[in-house]
Amino acid sequence: AFLSAKAYEVVSEILDEMIDYTQYHFGFEHEIFEKYSYPDYEEHKTVHESFVMKTIEFKQKIAAGEKTVTYDIMIFLRDWLIEHIQGEDTKYVAYFKEQEIDEFL
Repeated sequence: AFLSAKAYEVVSEILDEMIDYTQYHFGFEHEIFEKYSYPDYEEHKTVHESFVMKTIEFKQKIAAGEKTVTYDIMIFLRDWLIEHIQGEDTKYVAYFKEQEIDEFL
């Protein structure tokens, strides 16, 4: 089913909030990674940047009236939660535990 114009507006607003929050959150992570010389920092930062760019791309698709974008967003976020948070983020948690750094764990 296709969403109404109002629903697309709400999704766009949610994406704006998600961009704002992730930039704040990613910035915090990046500071910690630099401070403690996390070895995969650059790779992790690149993945974060691609997340923000993909979210901006979704906003552009909504503005262009693409009807399948909400499904694409759902799949993207599902994959992000599984692959990034449960995969990549657990790597830095393990690294900081191994280094006995508990500033933000």
